[in-house]
Amino acid sequence: MDAFLDHCAAQVDNHTADEAAKAFALTLDGLFERQLSRWAVAHGRNTQGLEKLLAACAQIASIDLDAIGISQDLHELHLVANVVRHGEGRSSADLQARAPDLWAIETNDFVDLAPGSTPASESLCIRVDDLKRYARAIILFWGHADPLPMAVREPIL
Repeated sequence: MDAFLDHCAAQVDNHTADEAAKAFALTLDGLFERQLSRWAVAHGRNTQGLEKLLAACAQIASIDLDAIGISQDLHELHLVANVVRHGEGRSSADLQARAPDLWAIETNDFVDLAPGSTPASESLCIRVDDLKRYARAIILFWGHADPLPMAVREPIL
């Protein structure tokens, strides 16, 4: 009986950690988009939507997102946030095609107890290393946008 209860506790812990990681990714994306929006407006650009904001802000700061290796991570983060926020849809399909490893979970980690089949978006699994990649991409963006000396160009995460 103790082993069963320990397994149940582990299931709850894994599920809680998974949901917390998804919520953190959603928060990172929302914060970054809000920062981009404020920065774009401060530089005379009034645009909306992460893709347009990111392009406008990269242009303002003369940043080549591909050259500094953050384009894919920033776009992936935004797709993750959309999947967490909306569930199934275009972003979920795009993310599954772009990052299928985010769905490569161990079936023993947790079990969906909701009735019916589990939508693919519910099986999204954000790991600590994913969160670190996303945070690093945001830090690098602002580090390259910062014209002052000592800007963070290689964060230690």
